[in-house]
Amino acid sequence: MKSPNFIREENTVNDFQPEDRVIYVPTHAIEEYSKHGKHPNVEYGFVKSVNEYFVFVNYFRHNMLQYTAEATNPKDLIKQYNKDHELPKIMKCYELVSENLTHLGGPMGSEYTTTNFRKYFNDSKKAKLFAEKDFGKKIKWLKTGKGWTSGDLSWVMYYINEIKIKNEK
Repeated sequence: MKSPNFIREENTVNDFQPEDRVIYVPTHAIEEYSKHGKHPNVEYGFVKSVNEYFVFVNYFRHNMLQYTAEATNPKDLIKQYNKDHELPKIMKCYELVSENLTHLGGPMGSEYTTTNFRKYFNDSKKAKLFAEKDFGKKIKWLKTGKGWTSGDLSWVMYYINEIKIKNEK
């Protein structure tokens, strides 16, 4: 049995930097995680940034890397990985971007587009299905260098970008 002290170190924000792989182990889960290497409240993620007080982490939830990083107390994070602390084997995800085209077609210099939403998926097919449901019709997808695009659909355009996640140890 591992001691809870094996897991809980007195980490500070200075112990973390962007792209570090981390495991979030809340205080109430330390003992069970120490004994069994798992707990339902343990989460895996990547450090996005740090400030004076918090480490901002993008967590994997429902097999997807979340877009919004969450402020996390550095004392609740484990940075080091070994065979007992592996991240899920997700090596890439897909970003679906919906672009609003309704402000195009005006006088030169007055045209612009805006982003309706960004959503992340672990499968490009799921991203395409979500876009088609949002649009209300089947979309003919065109392959691009970064992923796929719907092309101009009059008032909206969708992009699906493949995002590769570093899996360094």
